Amino acid sequence: MTTHFNYSIIIPHKNIPKLLERCLWSIPRRDDLQIIVVDDNSDPALVDFTNFPGLNDPFVEVIFTKEGKGAGYARNVGVSKAKGRMLLFADADDFFNYCIYDVLEEYKDNDIDLIYFKCNSLHSEKFTAANGERDVNFINDRIDRFKHHDDRNSFYIVHSVWCKLFKRDFVVHHNIRFSETPIANDILFSVYCAFYAQTVQVDDRALYCYTFRSGSIRTPESRSHSADERLTDLYENWKKMWFLSQHDIYDRPSESWASLCLLNEYFQDKRNFKKLEQKILALGFTKAYIKERLFKIFVQHRIVQPMQRIYYRIKNLVLN
Repeated sequence: MTTHFNYSIIIPHKNIPKLLERCLWSIPRRDDLQIIVVDDNSDPALVDFTNFPGLNDPFVEVIFTKEGKGAGYARNVGVSKAKGRMLLFADADDFFNYCIYDVLEEYKDNDIDLIYFKCNSLHSEKFTAANGERDVNFINDRIDRFKHHDDRNSFYIVHSVWCKLFKRDFVVHHNIRFSETPIANDILFSVYCAFYAQTVQVDDRALYCYTFRSGSIRTPESRSHSADERLTDLYENWKKMWFLSQHDIYDRPSESWASLCLLNEYFQDKRNFKKLEQKILALGFTKAYIKERLFKIFVQHRIVQPMQRIYYRIKNLVLN
């Protein structure tokens, strides 16, 4: 096999070997493609390490980590081992669509820093339309907006890394790394890449299938059980807002969402709110700014929007 790779595909894994196997099946075997699987200290009761997916595949490099630091850490390990000119990322419970064969052939000699692809969503077991369709439609809409307006600001809110192709040199040059957090590890990585990329391109093809399954960290119910995860997600978004504000970039959707989540935290748990507020202040935001954002979002979501709903209900009743 050649030592020159055009691509490296990095897949973090934990406790779902059958789904990892499906993901690996969706990837072509090419001499210029390096496949890296990083296991995040899986449970031996759930994983047969002697028959680990890809272990005997000459095209797959399997790395077993014992730190158990999450997908962000696993992805950073994968990036450190990557040799390809371009990087692709996948989650072990997802898979690539068949167009990956054409995509890998067409982009093997490209010199673009960052390429965004469209994606689709299915239920992991039933292969029917899934709850993740909303997220997928949002990503695809950002791509359509870029095509018409050439405005990369719309990509600052696209945090997932699995529908993108990154040039490794610029990622390494700017020392862009994943946050080593239980969730939301890709927010800052995606924002930094969108900011530092000199050349950006979009592709209409749905390269990747994002799957939805019960028990996944993606499901809202799984996140709501852990205050630490909820606060981590929110803090990563405020760090993103701080970075963008330092470069005079205003990301209204992200700011509104982060402000609303912080407001909800205020009503749910005052102690958690205080902890998070101190961390946000340490970033550089002022207390006056936080109060202003909370007041505005309170008025919008607790007063204006409920009144609008009442108005339109009364209007419909009167007209009908």
